[in-house]
Amino acid sequence: MVSDSYTAYAVLGLRRDSDLIDVLYGKRIKHGVTPADEANEIMDWIRGTGADAFTYDNGGAGFARLEIMNHQGLRETPGLVVIPINYVRPRAGDVMVPHTGMRESDLYYYTLDKSRSLAITVMSIKATRVRLPGFAETDEKAFLRDLLTLREDPNSNYFSSAFNDPKQNCILSNWQH
Repeated sequence: MVSDSYTAYAVLGLRRDSDLIDVLYGKRIKHGVTPADEANEIMDWIRGTGADAFTYDNGGAGFARLEIMNHQGLRETPGLVVIPINYVRPRAGDVMVPHTGMRESDLYYYTLDKSRSLAITVMSIKATRVRLPGFAETDEKAFLRDLLTLREDPNSNYFSSAFNDPKQNCILSNWQH
């Protein structure tokens, strides 16, 4: 089965001596890759980097990939914290809210205000609290281009990409805040 998903992922690093976040690698998996191939690629990064945490979109396609990754040993990875997130539209209250009312702890999840989290990310990039690799340091130009061209439209409540062309497959286009 071929996926209709546009999965994007990033490998982030947090230095022990600071509160800066470095984006070490980012990639948008091309359309048409099977869910198993997507899961394999992400598991290779988790294992290869010795990741401490893995967060994922708990809705739709993200949940399907998680099940494949669980069968590949995701939950048995020593020291790995798995954080499921359901994206929600803007609302009052905290940007991220834990939901722990389920009987099984592996069903716990967080909701994340998609628009406000994007606004915080943009502000963090502008303030250099989140640092991106240079174009010459990565083979995935589209991922960086999407982040670097993100701008707020002063005439609306949207963030949009300067490359807001469907042929460009922007990750971050037309995000409402």
